[in-house]
Parts: sequence; C-alpha cells; structure tokens
Amino acid sequence: MNKNLATLLVLWLGSGAWWGMESPVPRVSARNKVAGKLLCEAFRAANALRNSVNVSQNLKNEIKLAVYGAPDRVQFDEGGNFRHSSLFRYGTQYPREKVCEYYGNNRGRGQVDGIFAESLFGAFVCVCAPPITNRYETLCGVRHWERRRAWSGNFNWGGRHHSLLQDVWDEVISKCKAGVNNHESHLTRLGNLAKALTAIRNELRWHRASGGDVHILGDTRDIRGCSGKAGKEVCAAYKYEAWKRGVPWIQSLWHVLHQLYAEYEKAVGPRITVTVPQPSPQTSGTHGNPGTSWTSQESQPYQPHQPREVLVDEQGHTIVLDDDTFPEDLPNSTEAGWEAEENETSNPVQGPIPNPTSDLDPTSPEAAEGIVAHLTAAAHEGGASITPACAWRLFTATVALLG
Repeated sequence: MNKNLATLLVLWLGSGAWWGMESPVPRVSARNKVAGKLLCEAFRAANALRNSVNVSQNLKNEIKLAVYGAPDRVQFDEGGNFRHSSLFRYGTQYPREKVCEYYGNNRGRGQVDGIFAESLFGAFVCVCAPPITNRYETLCGVRHWERRRAWSGNFNWGGRHHSLLQDVWDEVISKCKAGVNNHESHLTRLGNLAKALTAIRNELRWHRASGGDVHILGDTRDIRGCSGKAGKEVCAAYKYEAWKRGVPWIQSLWHVLHQLYAEYEKAVGPRITVTVPQPSPQTSGTHGNPGTSWTSQESQPYQPHQPREVLVDEQGHTIVLDDDTFPEDLPNSTEAGWEAEENETSNPVQGPIPNPTSDLDPTSPEAAEGIVAHLTAAAHEGGASITPACAWRLFTATVALLG
C-alpha cells in the first residue's frame, strides 16, 4: 500500500500538479495547436474562394472583411500589417482579454471589446500570439519564444507589439496561404470552407468567464478568460449562443456560402447528360437480302464527328428523344460569375429540395438535405449517376469524420 502511495506521489509531483506549479505544457499547447490548424484551414479556404472567378466582387469583399477585419474597427492587411482605427489611443493599455473576448453586438459605439476576435485574422492572433511567459517552447506548432516577444496582460500598440503581430503573421498565418490548389472546382472550394467552419464550431468549448458564459477557441482554465497572464489563458472567446452562433466572422462566411450555394443551384443544369460522337455522314446506304447488291446513296461532303448530348436516367440508360424536342446546349458565360446560365428544366431529384440558403445551422438535418442536393447535382454535372441516398451517406460520413 505504501509503495503504491509513493508511486502516485512521484507521478503527481512529476506532472507538476502540486501547489504553486502549472499543469503540464502539452495539455495547454495542444489545444492551441489544434485551434491554429483549424484556423489555418479556414484561412486557406476563404482566400481560395476570394481568388475564384465564380465569386462576384461584392462577395469577395464580404469574405475579406470577415477574414481581415473592417476598416472602422481593426483591420489587418494581406501582408500581416496591423492597421488600427481611431478607436484606439496610442499608448493606452488594453488588456488582452478585452480585445480577444467578444460578447456580441450590444457594445456601445467606439468600444474595443472583442475587436480582435471579430475577424478570422484577429482570432488567429488571440490564439497563437505567445503569452507573457516563455516556458512554452511552441505555440500553434511554432517556436515563438526565441524572439523574446510576448503578449502580456496589456497591449499598448507600441513598436514591440507591432513586431509581435508581424511575427505571428510570418511564422504562422502566412504559411497558411501555401498549398492552395488553383485547379480545384468551384464546388470543391465551397465544400472546403464549409468543412473548415464546421470543424471550428465543433472545437468551440463552453467556459464560464468573468464576463459571462462563452465559447472558447484555444485554451483557458482560469475565470479571467483569455488574459494570457499566466501563460495558459491563450484563446479567443465568444458569447455563448445556441448553435454556437456567437462567432461573427464565422456567421459572415456562412452567409457568403449560402449565397454561393444558391447561385450554384441556379447555374447548374438539372439534366443528366453524356457526350457521344455521331456517326459520320460521309456515306450512308441500305443493305439488301443476302446475295443482293449494296446500293450507295449520293456521296456527301465529309464532316468531322460532332459531339451530341443525350439524356440518361439514374441507372445510366439512354433516354431517346426526337431531334425537335432535344434540349439545347447550355451557353458558356465569359463574365466573372458562372460558367452556365440558368436552365428552367425540371430537376431529376424527386420531391422538394430544402432551401440551402435558409438560416439553419449547417450541421442540422435540414441544411444537410440541401447539401445532399448539391452533391447530387455536382455528380450529375460530370455525367455520373448518384442517388440521393448515396449522397446522403457521403454527407453523413463527412460529418462523422469532422465530429
């Protein structure tokens, strides 16, 4: 018995779990590493959509505001430079939790509460800027402490802290731009951002801070919230709301996704088509009974094989139509928008399709059905056949992986 107690005591002391010591480093830094990775994926996916020719300039501007912040609040440029507005007074001491804890839109005009957490970039800084202590060798997977710059309890907008923000950009955020696939389809880019935002929502955890109940991204085990004072409250916090709707930049990006999905639904033709070559009209004739001669019609000028679209059903069987009733090809658009115009023919998916632009939680069954419809349409666009049941299994498997 005494031997067992001695063993437990050694383990207890070795873990640092005694009066006056912090908990082990990996437990804290691992949370921020996960959060940093998820923010990186969202940052990459959002910027990929901004570079898409299938996104209007207005929606590109909305994405930019959600990612980099608004000019009248706090904005970061695409080089990682910090551009604070007249809301801040130079040299004023602003606690870290004041700008990293967002409690909703009921703040008075001119206040700076949660001003960093309002944007994806600012949340990145709150989660990945090193705290006052340098005993964490890594934060968000990067060695910050070697430069001896840290975000302590207060932020005074001086040159040192501007350099700190630049460090976070150079060592963490800017690397998220690497690896963007410029050959991805538009639907793939929409899906990448939707998955990234869903994963971040799943990572949010409930916490009771001094300002009220919040959802935490990062790590904190102190009632003070995201103060960074003890090297363990390194996070972005958002007002606790149902469906985790308290993150403003996530809500803004979901709003953009809803619009883009709606535009995609209008642009994608509902037909299931395959392209097959027509027989060459160079020669034609009739075959008689065996032993009779073959008679050729008058020769025609040679024409190259022309592709033709034919309808197929969900099992891949050809649907024969007369030439007079054959639907016309969809015209291609040269404008920045969509590659196909709206087609008014009926949708092959039976039954009403839920409106994907409705203000639903993206992980709810109703929103899921809308995504299933888009998965089905995407498969049809490529000439393949997929049933709604199969699309539903694909979607639920994706959600299970994200969970």
